[in-house]
Amino acid sequence: MKQRNFTILLAGVALAAVLSGCQKNPDSSIVKNKDFDKLIDQAKDENNGVSDTQQVAENYDTYKNSFSDESLGVSVNVDAQVDIPQTDKLSIFRVKQKNISQEFLHKIKEKFMSEDKLYDAAATDAQTKRTIEQSMKEAKSQLDEAKQAIKDGEVEEEDLKVYQKEYDDTMKELEEQYETAPDKVDLENYKSDGKFHKTSEFKDKNDFYNWVYDLNENGEVFCGINKGENGIYKSLYAQNNENYGNCLRYRESRSGYIWNWSSMADVSIQGKEMYSGDGGEYMQFKENELTISEDDAKTLADAFISEEGLDDYKMYSCEKKQSAEDLRSGGDATLDNIYLITYMRNINGAFVLPNSGKFQEGWQGQSYVKKVWPIEEIAIQVTDDGIIGVDYASPIETVDTVVEGATLKQFDEIKGIFENMVVAMYADEELKREIKVDSVKLGYAIISEEGTFDTGLLVPVWDFNGTVNDSGRIDETSIMTINAIDGTVIDRGLGY
Repeated sequence: MKQRNFTILLAGVALAAVLSGCQKNPDSSIVKNKDFDKLIDQAKDENNGVSDTQQVAENYDTYKNSFSDESLGVSVNVDAQVDIPQTDKLSIFRVKQKNISQEFLHKIKEKFMSEDKLYDAAATDAQTKRTIEQSMKEAKSQLDEAKQAIKDGEVEEEDLKVYQKEYDDTMKELEEQYETAPDKVDLENYKSDGKFHKTSEFKDKNDFYNWVYDLNENGEVFCGINKGENGIYKSLYAQNNENYGNCLRYRESRSGYIWNWSSMADVSIQGKEMYSGDGGEYMQFKENELTISEDDAKTLADAFISEEGLDDYKMYSCEKKQSAEDLRSGGDATLDNIYLITYMRNINGAFVLPNSGKFQEGWQGQSYVKKVWPIEEIAIQVTDDGIIGVDYASPIETVDTVVEGATLKQFDEIKGIFENMVVAMYADEELKREIKVDSVKLGYAIISEEGTFDTGLLVPVWDFNGTVNDSGRIDETSIMTINAIDGTVIDRGLGY
């Protein structure tokens, strides 16, 4: 069962203050509501630029420039490779999200778990006497936190009655559960058929599946684990979710089941902490050694892509990272050094670039709607044990070709737009920002179409990548994305 966290309640006011900060917006006609009919007309207009991709930036193997505005507190240094895809044309496509099929789910299960019995992942959330004892301990600790906050003047004393009643009710419920709870979970009570199930089946089923229905009312989901035999714990999750994306995730670990069932269909693998799985705290653990070579890791990943028929994706990056993920049960935890190998969709030599997702939030009639179309990518984790993790996130499929061989603006004009906009976009009243651009790539990104979230336009864009130093805090990010056809700046958060 879920416990209220008094620390989070007490931090709410401070968090609201942080989120209330504002950032200046550029005052330019370049940032505007997009006219998609006009965009398509420009893509067909020979006077708009060039349709031969290799002529877009003929004189630019690199792009270098430095400029600043002291009054706005922004300095920019560009020393970047200009990356042009090896194709003679870029087009505009209409795309939609593609469901994860039962056939593909079965293929992945057979690839990684063919020799394992399969069980429902709800078993990882089953209560035992040990976990209930821990919940009692946490509830007592949270009450003590609230009492201390009252002594410190951070919470009104009259609120203690509310906290005390919640604590008493929680303890009564836990004590009742404790009487009938087993000492150990029997996985044989949680056998899985290995198939997708409609989320409507899980409405009010149990604590583990309540979130599944709440966040994916009209979709389908699969959550499975093995028995952890031979000390290897495997978990497989897949969903088709119209509001948060479609995805499949596989994990294996010698430390316990990795919590990879999450409604947001994105990829987030890196860090230096791991959830302990018992007390709710995050802990630091000893790292695993990584002796496999990068070339051998790439070979394993490439073989997987080929074997599973994912040939529309090409290797985009390979990085050595530290993977620390949410651990729920098992033995001693370790922090894995991994090769994180990312594959992006590649269309005739041109990549669909990272940070190409869509987002929609707001009132529609009487309903508040939040929808996310995360970035499409495949991320593979490789260690000395082989492939230990796969994320297949937000696959897309083409509905139709809107413009074959779009006309693109010359890079001279695009870089002028970048230089005109970047200082104003990153100006902040309180921060000094140093921006460094080390890569400029021409590829594809998905933008939203007016009136629909179910489809998007896949259009040619220029992506300016690098780092933003906010008074000492350095973030690696996409600095700016510019539509290669009409020169408008794309807001990656809005999707257009």
